[in-house]
Amino acid sequence: MNYSTGEIENEIPGAVCKFGDVEAVSLPKLADGEYRMLLKGTGTGVYGLIVTGESEEGVFACRVFARRITEDEMQDATTEVDTTEATNVTITVEKPPEPTLQSLGVANVTIAGLYPEIERVKVERIQTEEVNTVSMPEVVAEIYSAYMIASLGSDEFALRFDDVEDAANITAVYKVAFDGSWTLLHSTVTGSTVEATLEAGENSTVVFTSALLPIDTGPGTYPSIAGEHKGVIKPKQTINVSKLYTYSCEGTGGHTEYIRIENETWNVTATWDGYTEDDWRNITFGEPFVLVANKNYRYTIRTGSYPQIIHKQTHTTLDDSVINCTEFRDLNGKVYYDWIPAIRLWAC
Repeated sequence: MNYSTGEIENEIPGAVCKFGDVEAVSLPKLADGEYRMLLKGTGTGVYGLIVTGESEEGVFACRVFARRITEDEMQDATTEVDTTEATNVTITVEKPPEPTLQSLGVANVTIAGLYPEIERVKVERIQTEEVNTVSMPEVVAEIYSAYMIASLGSDEFALRFDDVEDAANITAVYKVAFDGSWTLLHSTVTGSTVEATLEAGENSTVVFTSALLPIDTGPGTYPSIAGEHKGVIKPKQTINVSKLYTYSCEGTGGHTEYIRIENETWNVTATWDGYTEDDWRNITFGEPFVLVANKNYRYTIRTGSYPQIIHKQTHTTLDDSVINCTEFRDLNGKVYYDWIPAIRLWAC
């Protein structure tokens, strides 16, 4: 397929292409080796890539790959072909079957987006008094509704709840595990609709809450090196800040040595106190301050050792704030534009 013109370009002798709800390419006998398939998403969703080998006696080999793709995203796929017995190879792209959704006491829930290998999802509304609050984070001010979620399969899926009461007050969606631990989920609130992304294959309680969340990028990864980061932070909600926490790479002393946050009329700075016994990953500001929702704040962060890094130019934090990288200059003078330090701005 020529993605510029939309025309089919078939340059393989004897190949047969069929395009519709199911897209299939049948190839004649090929040479042994690895073959590459380049796929472009025409929309956002899940597809199944099926490669079958056929002989005169029928299909004798079949491999299935399930993936999620977004609109205009390009994905590479490769497969090994052994033509000892095959006379024909067929490559098929099709949409996998929808999982079963069972809802009890919930009339407004749908599966908004799903990843491969999700077979069944059960949603049941429960009373907020039934939620285990022993380990509830201190930032949670109120619980508005709660749901028991059971799912069969693997990987992630998203649930959409429409016509949610008190949606205007919901700022955080948590998962409460069987052991009582609370985990912040990736979620969005649009009007009266709440979407949350969960991991399949586990039973848990999903809780809609009002919470004063920190700006938290979540953990990052290697590669890492010390240097100076510059960028912009845009909070989703107004928050109080007194500390900056830096995620360090395992087995290292990764930390922030200096931070400056500013806008056109104001700035605040803080410096590191060294490797103290318990708190060396944190920097404490001299006075607490407020970051206002939907305002842009420039940051400068100088790091030491090996902090964890978000290797993106723009990143959505766990609370749905946005942070970007305008420049990172490492200690050797090399410049990058997609290195965001893994940090948390919070108030103790």
